Formats: sequence, structure tokens, C-alpha cells
Amino acid sequence: MSNELYVGDEVDFIEFGKYKSKGTVTEIKMLNTYDIRNRPCVCVYESWGNDHAPMTTCGHNFCFIRWDDGWKDLNADAELDPKYYEYLDMFFGINKDNKEK
Repeated sequence: MSNELYVGDEVDFIEFGKYKSKGTVTEIKMLNTYDIRNRPCVCVYESWGNDHAPMTTCGHNFCFIRWDDGWKDLNADAELDPKYYEYLDMFFGINKDNKEK
């Protein structure tokens, strides 16, 4: 089985143009905002210090959603490590031949 993800797990992601990094999964859900509906989403918090809680200004909150070419942050500045793709695609029922757009 591929790498499973659960809330509280530490995950790897790649910050574009920078370096590989880690964060903590805070939510795995379908994203339903005013402009994005029913998109698979993994929320990850990267702390910039010790023992800071998610949603504080002492770190960064990533919202990785499924695009055709991977799980990328809404701000387009990071990508979830590809080792999680298979599990997340199965979890959300995304068919490889008919991916979410």
C-alpha cells in the first residue's frame, strides 16, 4: 500500500524553488469555498518555531488540492510529495483516467 495520511501525520512537501520541507496534516476533506467546490484537499501546517498551533502567524498553512499534474498548494508555491498521490487518489475515489479538474 502507498503512504497513508491521517490528521496529525507529518508529511513531506516540496516548496518550489526552495527546498524539501515538512508539515503536519490538519485536515483531509472536500474543499467547499465560494469559488472552489468539491475538490479533494489536504491541509498542512508548517510551523516556523516550536509548539505553535495551526492557523497562527508562527507558521504557514498549505492547502493542497488535486490538479491534473499533482497535489499542489492553492498559492502555487508548494507541492505535496508524490509518494502520497496513490493513497489520496484512492481515498477520494479519483480515477487515473478521469482525474478531477
